[in-house]
Amino acid sequence: MRYIRTAVVVLFVIAMGIFAAGKWKTFIQRDPHVPVITAEQDEITVPVDYTQEELLQGMSASDEEDGDLTPSIMTGEFSPFISGNTCHLNYIVFDSANQPGVYRRKVTFEGYRPPEFTLSSPLVFRAGGSETAYGRIGAQDMLDGDLSQMVRLVDENVSYMAEGEGTVTVEVSNSFGASSELVFPVHVVPAGTELLNTSTPVVYVDKGSTFDPDEYKKNLTYADGTVPDPSEVTAQSGADTAETGVYEVHYTCADAETWMTVVVRSQEEVNG
Repeated sequence: MRYIRTAVVVLFVIAMGIFAAGKWKTFIQRDPHVPVITAEQDEITVPVDYTQEELLQGMSASDEEDGDLTPSIMTGEFSPFISGNTCHLNYIVFDSANQPGVYRRKVTFEGYRPPEFTLSSPLVFRAGGSETAYGRIGAQDMLDGDLSQMVRLVDENVSYMAEGEGTVTVEVSNSFGASSELVFPVHVVPAGTELLNTSTPVVYVDKGSTFDPDEYKKNLTYADGTVPDPSEVTAQSGADTAETGVYEVHYTCADAETWMTVVVRSQEEVNG
């Protein structure tokens, strides 16, 4: 029995020696060099509808053992904005030994604006209905696309049971940390009121630009989908493009009516 135990111990020692030798061989044969990424510029500017090629402009990578690895460079995730509409972007590349090389540089999105709110239909409701303004509000971002699921209700001062006016305040943020907040006016009209619909319930215009409320008459429809004659539609506009803010245009045609929200923003408006 003692000989059997001795044999088992000897075999175990031999196995451990073989395992250690294998590990040592792997270690001494390991690629001692990690790939290196370089860039012609540490900061680039790309359009908001950028391509991967534009993000990779001026980048190159090489490795002592594998040579040129430029075609294998990959982009990682963007950081939150560090200032204005500029963020960091990480790049990574792997050599044949699966060792990573990394690089980080600044990316600026040209022409970016913070998220804008959208409306599925005008914020006009018949008294006593069950629908609310919040249910019609969405958001769109130039980088993240649809942010409707990220819209948060901040405050609401509306009674949907009786005729009157109120406001609803909403906010939204994108993955870069850019955020927007807006106070929408809300109208509650008598239950029997005929309402007009519009395909442009909210429009954004730049401060100082020209705004013509009559231009949007062609987007109006009755409840049955028919289009009123623009010459028969009256537009009463409270929009003042000289000042940033939220305004409205009141459209009426015979006994039907609706309101369009107009958001006047600064021409220099960017995140941060």
